[in-house]
Amino acid sequence: MQIIDGSKGGGQILRNGFAYAALTGRPIRMENIRGSRKPAGFRSQHLAGVKVCREIVGGTLEGAVIGSQEATFVPNPNFYKETPSEDTTITVDAITAGSTSLLVQSTLPLLAFGKPGNSFLTVKGGTDVAFSPPLDYLLRVFLPTARRFGIDVSLGNYRRGVYPKGGGFVDFKIARSMSLDPVEMIDPGVPSKIWARVFVTPKGGRSDADCSAMKRLVMKRISEVEELKNCEVNIEMEVSDANNQGGGAVVVVESTTGCRQGCSALKERGGFEFNTSFNFNVAVDEYLQDQVIVLAALATGRSRFLTPPLTDHTKCAIKVAEDMLGAKFDIEPHGDCGNLIISCEGIGFRCC
Repeated sequence: MQIIDGSKGGGQILRNGFAYAALTGRPIRMENIRGSRKPAGFRSQHLAGVKVCREIVGGTLEGAVIGSQEATFVPNPNFYKETPSEDTTITVDAITAGSTSLLVQSTLPLLAFGKPGNSFLTVKGGTDVAFSPPLDYLLRVFLPTARRFGIDVSLGNYRRGVYPKGGGFVDFKIARSMSLDPVEMIDPGVPSKIWARVFVTPKGGRSDADCSAMKRLVMKRISEVEELKNCEVNIEMEVSDANNQGGGAVVVVESTTGCRQGCSALKERGGFEFNTSFNFNVAVDEYLQDQVIVLAALATGRSRFLTPPLTDHTKCAIKVAEDMLGAKFDIEPHGDCGNLIISCEGIGFRCC
């Protein structure tokens, strides 16, 4: 049984660790869960990410309750070897405004390698909340990157969910993949296209006025970046139903080599400030950096990514992939700006 110290990370170590256990059929015991967080232990969104692993592959799960700091998962070791041909429908509910995007990232590989036929995934919770990738980043940056690895995923319906009530959902259709391809994203190219979406969830607010005001801020943000002045620009506005008032914006820049990076802002607690600056010297931005680790670790062959310095999330993702899967990572400095090349020799995971 693999024993993992859960105090070394937050929800990510839970999601990734239990997903790897489900894929490999290897039992796992997580101890000191979120021991460095206050409060420690499981929160509802973490429970959702762990319980869906058992729902998909079967097995036994003990200790997974709110506040618990230890849980054991013994997955069905034969799920990815002997699976009948049928469609699968899975619903994951964070209950609160827990991030739907984070739950998608960990659940997607489980269903991509799942039963012959299609998997239909519905994830409920907060689609646009602080400290996690917003919905439009997921759709415009992460999923196109997942498709490079060979994952066939398409968007269905969605409803925005914002802080504090959540209540959103996103539907996906996922076709089965026998294996994943390695991906190389080394050449950042030159910025060529900008796509942005501004949304408001009015609930009695001034929807048109709020949307227009945020669009002006997005246009100002774009105009302040010298490298974007000759880009094709497409800005969409959306008035979306939700349980409470909020809003946000995502700006995605696509380069001549097809690399994408994004920045976002939320209007949920009075302010509206973008969370990062663009780095056009890399092919993978600081938010996508840790998200590609799971897919690269499972792929067949060597993947390489030009990225900014490693985030704590990426360091955690690499450590869990090495411990649980035996994937091999190399980190090399690149240039004089602190950027890196992450190389990963994937384990070549295959279903059946």
